[in-house]
Amino acid sequence: LAQAEIKRDAAMARGEAGQAGIYALEAKQADENLALLELRLNQLSIRSPISGVVLRGDLQRTIGAPVERGQVLFEVAPLDGLVAEIAIPEEEIHRVAPGMPVTARLDAFSGIKFQGVLEKIHPRAEVRDDASVFVGEMKLDPGGAPVLPGMQGRASISTARSPLIWSWIRRPLHRLMRRIGW
Repeated sequence: LAQAEIKRDAAMARGEAGQAGIYALEAKQADENLALLELRLNQLSIRSPISGVVLRGDLQRTIGAPVERGQVLFEVAPLDGLVAEIAIPEEEIHRVAPGMPVTARLDAFSGIKFQGVLEKIHPRAEVRDDASVFVGEMKLDPGGAPVLPGMQGRASISTARSPLIWSWIRRPLHRLMRRIGW
């Protein structure tokens, strides 16, 4: 804009009216482009297609960085349709199956029980807290409690009943059998 105005003024000083008119049109076009860019800048915002809570993403790292359409800046977890991930110990997996009733308690809401059904069990074990576990999923109905993604808790899966004494001696017996190579 400034260059076009300088060229226009210089052409007017030299008495080149036609050339000054061309530079005046260039100045007007640059001014309109500037107004359009300012309008776009004022309307610039980044919105998530879903409402929820930001799980991952660093605002400080992304400020001033170039962004392309479709680039993931933040990971947003929806607040409807929450799923509880249940770590099932490897030695218990043979007793658990999808469809079994689950009772969960979150550390943040110790007085509230969340009831549900074990929807599925991932087919591959993961290592969590130095233990091999299978991850089961349960749809979590918060029932008005302000449940947020990432909350920790405990869950119990109702399986077939076994004698109480067996529950106490089963793990030590399995450890002993592994030690002697059985």
